[in-house]
Amino acid sequence: MGTLLFAGLALAGLDPVHLERTVMPALFLVTAHGAASVLEWLGYRPLVDPASSGLSIDGFGVEIGAPCLGYEGATLALLVLAAYVWWNRARLRPTALLLVLAMPVVLYGINILRIAALMVIGASWSPDVAVHGFHSAAGWVNLFVVLGLAVLALERLALFSRHPTSLVPDLDACKVQLLPQVVLIAVSM
Repeated sequence: MGTLLFAGLALAGLDPVHLERTVMPALFLVTAHGAASVLEWLGYRPLVDPASSGLSIDGFGVEIGAPCLGYEGATLALLVLAAYVWWNRARLRPTALLLVLAMPVVLYGINILRIAALMVIGASWSPDVAVHGFHSAAGWVNLFVVLGLAVLALERLALFSRHPTSLVPDLDACKVQLLPQVVLIAVSM
């Protein structure tokens, strides 16, 4: 199976051994120009520099490296959600695969918004907060929120589940006692 994957990547013109190096320029262009479009819509004048993988507005600039492009999170989400669907395949409808396939696209879109927000925070408020606080924290929060919402949709919507559960949460006494601890863990992450 792995040999077929490597052969397919090679036929597509991608170097399977150095996949990050061959895919990153295209992902950078999509991410940077997507974020630039959002920034233009907000009234900024962004500058995209493909040679340095840079994006800048109003004197604040960043280099969008490979980890910032969101493909690692999108791949992780795809694998986790695919495993969840496979594990629960008896309870889920075949349409659940549509949600699995949509996951990377949704996360890439949210990553573009995250980069645009990072640029606005850095240019308008604090470069330190943008680069050292918001940058990685927002990526992880996006990943967990999107995965949580996807699992919720898989369990509760008749489009995906053969036996959907109620959309109204069941908050009996035991679950209510756990809620503060769950919120504390989520905030600390």
